Amino acid sequence: MKKSIEVGHIYAPHYVQTKEEIRHTATVGRLAHSLTRTGDTIVTLVDDVVPRNEQRKSQDSWRWQMFINRTHESVEKTLGSKVAFESTMEVMARKISEQLATVDLPEGVRWNEKRNKLIFGSGKSKQSVSIAGYSDIHDRTYPSCEVLELGWIEERLKDSEVIINILPQEFLDQQKRVELLAGLLPQFKDKQISTVLTNEAGDEMSIYHWESLTTLPKSTRQKQPHPDIP
Repeated sequence: MKKSIEVGHIYAPHYVQTKEEIRHTATVGRLAHSLTRTGDTIVTLVDDVVPRNEQRKSQDSWRWQMFINRTHESVEKTLGSKVAFESTMEVMARKISEQLATVDLPEGVRWNEKRNKLIFGSGKSKQSVSIAGYSDIHDRTYPSCEVLELGWIEERLKDSEVIINILPQEFLDQQKRVELLAGLLPQFKDKQISTVLTNEAGDEMSIYHWESLTTLPKSTRQKQPHPDIP
């Protein structure tokens, strides 16, 4: 089964240059390659949402493009991976937002009054997930980070059966929120998605499997080269 492996989430404009960053990217790169087989894709996501928004408003759009290009070149140089830009997921993410607005919600899931967040559960277990609204973007209908991430995953599923995200451990809560949204939509049912969580040095700490998406018993799932990837 073909895999799409994300090896980082870089915020533009940024240039990977410190010794710690270079060591981190090298360690993550080795981890990613240990998971790959022929035909698999390794890609880095560059979060360029805010710079792209500023670029559209600026009279010096070339200057913003220069910053974004610098980030692109830095990622290619240090990680040697393909590069994708989060701003290009806006159209896909808006379609997902529209889909979420019309889907039949299961018991225990409801919209907030403004209908820009979905609330899962109640009491101490209550989890709120933003659907619209992005920090530093004035357009209140702009897809949230979680919906953009879901659009990014759907885009990768077009030519891959397995999605693996290699991310710092502080991304775990965000990944769980994206999983909650994915569980509401039929196109993500029974998809194999896992998040490999790393420490500051880039070493693997743990693996989080998006188990809520699958109805398949583990015995029927395709074996992967990593012992902890289902």
